[in-house]
Formats: sequence, structure tokens, C-alpha cells
Amino acid sequence: MEQKILDRHINSYAIRCFRDTADKDYIHARLAYKYGLIAQFRWSSLHCLEKYAKCILLLNRIDGKKIKHNISKAINKINESEKKLDIKLSNSSKEFIELLEKHADDRYLDYSWSSYDQGLVDLDFAVWELRRYCKVFSYTMYGKDFTDTNLARIKNINRASSQGQQIIEGWLEKVLRNKNHISRDALVWNNLYFSLSRRNKITCNQIIERQNAPIDLHPEIEDELLKYIYFKNKKVKNDKPS
Repeated sequence: MEQKILDRHINSYAIRCFRDTADKDYIHARLAYKYGLIAQFRWSSLHCLEKYAKCILLLNRIDGKKIKHNISKAINKINESEKKLDIKLSNSSKEFIELLEKHADDRYLDYSWSSYDQGLVDLDFAVWELRRYCKVFSYTMYGKDFTDTNLARIKNINRASSQGQQIIEGWLEKVLRNKNHISRDALVWNNLYFSLSRRNKITCNQIIERQNAPIDLHPEIEDELLKYIYFKNKKVKNDKPS
């Protein structure tokens, strides 16, 4: 197969299987947060940002086979490559990703956890920062290489309303333009970054929730449990949560 055709198919795979799927995970996470399902919100948020990172890896032909759910590892691989992307996330996005990597993979209440933050705002901002890199930057038109120009435009985005933020034919952009789309309300609800309005602030409820894991409350049951179910790691802690 001709290299240009092969590249086009690979890029299509990255966009459809990673970016478009991540867009849907993003809306799924927003819905979970809206209805107070914090564990599910974190799980979908992890998948969303992970897929954006894997999309960037594949579009730039960077090996991502061992990334799994490690978003930070993916971003480090991108920045250490020769692709010049140099993704710089804000401290708040880094902290949110660290939280997801530490806790969101717990789908069975193996850990005790608490939530006191406004996670929806953190997710929206992290998606806004990372997703802009989920497109092809390196191409030549009329004999001119546009790579540096495209990257400079992306790095200069500092407002949610910036025109350069929009991804041509992106799934989220299609949802935004179609006011009758069934997922549109879930996307624009309290969203400062993905909306056609030029809102400067939003009102978002802070959800306070905590759950004590049964294994923390009664660590003596672990040996018996291990006869019947699989723990990825033994998670017994020395002290019971208060």
C-alpha cells in the first residue's frame, strides 16, 4: 500500500478509535458528575484523557503499546520524542490526572475514598488543554511545511473561546453545532470550555462524598476473600479510616 494512503488510514484509526471515543467518554463523565456518580465520573474521566493521549501518540507515530491507563507516562513519551509538541499542562490538570491515575482505576471499592473538589471543572479544563493536540500538525501544502505554524497556533491558545481551539470535523464540534443533538445538553451544561456562548463564569455544585472500603473496615476477611475473588493487589491498610 502506498505510504500516503497507509498514513491516511492510520490517522483515521487514531481519530475514530481514540479521539472520537474519548469525546464520548468525556460526555459520559460529565453526565456521571451531574448525577452524583463520582466513582464513575473518575473512571470515565481516566478513559477519556487516556484516549486523547493515545490519539496524540498514534498520530505522531510514537510507540504507545505499554501506556495502559497511564496518562502522565504518555505525555512524557510525547514530550521526549522529536515531534516538537512539548505539551505543557497546567498544574491543576496535572494534579487532576494524578488523582485519576491513583484512584480512578478502583472499580470495585477496594480503596476508601473521598471527594471534596469540583472535579467537573478540572475535567473540562484538562480536556480543553490536551484535546487540542489530537490532530495532524505535520503536513506540507503548496510546497510549504506548516508544522511549526500549526504548533505555534495551538500553544498560543489561552482562552476557551479562541478560534484555534476548534478541531475541524471533531465529534464534540459536531455536537456543539447541532442544537438538536441528543448529547448536546450534557456537553454544554456548566461548561466554560466547550460551548458556543462566551460565558466567563459558571456555577457548579461541589459534591462532597466519601466511602469506606469493606476491606479497610474489616481487613481480617481478606484471606477468605482471596479464595473466591481476584485482587489486583493486596490493599489491606494498617489503619482503619475514621
